[in-house]
Amino acid sequence: MKIKIGFLSELLVFLLLFTTCEFFNGDNNGNYEEQRPEGSFYDPRPLGLTTPVRGQVFSGPCALFAVMASAEHLIKIQTGNDILLSVEHLIFSLDFAYSLDLWTSANAGPAVARTFMTGGYGLVYEQDFPYRGTRGLPLPDNFYTVQGRLRMTDTAVVPRGIENHETQKNIIRQYGGITAHLSGTAQYNDAAGGGSRSNSWYLPTYASNQGSHFVLIVGWDDNYSKNNFGITPEGDGAWLIKDPNGPNAGDNGYRWLSYYDAPLLNRANHTFFTGFRFLTPDEKIHSHGSYVTAPWGFGYYSHQTMFVANVFQISEQEAADYQINEVLFAGRDNYRYTIFLEQINTDGVLPTVETLPSVQTINTWEQEGRANATIQTQNNTFVNGQWRSVDLETSFLPQAGYYAVIIKAQYLIQGGSASFELGTNQAPFNITINPGESFRVRQGIQWQDLTDVYNYTRGNYAINAVLQMRN
Repeated sequence: MKIKIGFLSELLVFLLLFTTCEFFNGDNNGNYEEQRPEGSFYDPRPLGLTTPVRGQVFSGPCALFAVMASAEHLIKIQTGNDILLSVEHLIFSLDFAYSLDLWTSANAGPAVARTFMTGGYGLVYEQDFPYRGTRGLPLPDNFYTVQGRLRMTDTAVVPRGIENHETQKNIIRQYGGITAHLSGTAQYNDAAGGGSRSNSWYLPTYASNQGSHFVLIVGWDDNYSKNNFGITPEGDGAWLIKDPNGPNAGDNGYRWLSYYDAPLLNRANHTFFTGFRFLTPDEKIHSHGSYVTAPWGFGYYSHQTMFVANVFQISEQEAADYQINEVLFAGRDNYRYTIFLEQINTDGVLPTVETLPSVQTINTWEQEGRANATIQTQNNTFVNGQWRSVDLETSFLPQAGYYAVIIKAQYLIQGGSASFELGTNQAPFNITINPGESFRVRQGIQWQDLTDVYNYTRGNYAINAVLQMRN
């Protein structure tokens, strides 16, 4: 996988593809209410389940702040610790994935950020790489040497709209928060209170030209009065949101967003993390996705079963020092995934469709119990998993040469179609897929190299292998 040098024209395309955040500070009109009976009201602040509010300072990086806040809240719930992660390191990491020289990726969307955070590349602590709050700064001296501390492992998506309140409430309680995509804060401030920086946000209509802003939903109040809003919504009820505009916005960085808010119900899917891991010393990742792989569906859509594979080259030294205990991949729910790791050759010859094991062989391996791991995802109407971390039931000890991570995807809904999530190399990403890296096959058909797929313009399959030092 090669990443080409980016040019100004490519940067302009990138900026057009991702909406920008409008930045406004608000006043501090406290609107805090005491806890109510469980179920109708939830505010994590007095429970000690929040992390400090941090401000983006300028227009642009709200998506990265909201996604990072989502990760921090999950870690807080699972460990009890305030662990602040470096947004600035994430921004520079994405910049260099695009082959740019300065801090310019502040407009990157949350899907790109989540992929970097789950891809195993390593998130660093805020104290080790602090936020400076100015666009266009030079690369800090410790960018290449700062220690990665942890990585997120699993992500999930709430389909467009936040109408199933019980599902969303359970997610917030268990995982800490949902990243949501709204319209621009200028329109919210005007609609909320006649131009004042109100704590209560509501827009009755949705328009794509109203700008963009990302926030984190962390609580709710079913009885929050509709009369608190400058424009009155249909009924009572509001979500508590943590605003990347910072602690000077709203109620010390928090606001109430109406259940009936049109942009909330019409914007793109809302996301959250479900797991993380601290990095182990000398951990390595084999990936064809670069830092910016994003999941997109691609497969044989009229078939119940399909097979996909990423092939990786491993050196003699790596093979002597490492074993593979975990596989990261992006796949939807409603599937049974069976994962096989197999040595393809030891002579370093580039693999081809003829050198991969046949479908019949893979099915025989499954019958013989030779799979390295098997997972069956949930059939869930309201939440859909994306990135997944799978611990192998049997560790794989690679040899020098090429090995393959093969995933058999069986769709669990009869009459449906098998598909798979993969990386994209659309215009701004400048990713080149090479022969011998990613393959697909359906039952009864020969393997196909993705570089041979007619009119194919995306990237490799989003499958990563995690290498750890042998005991």
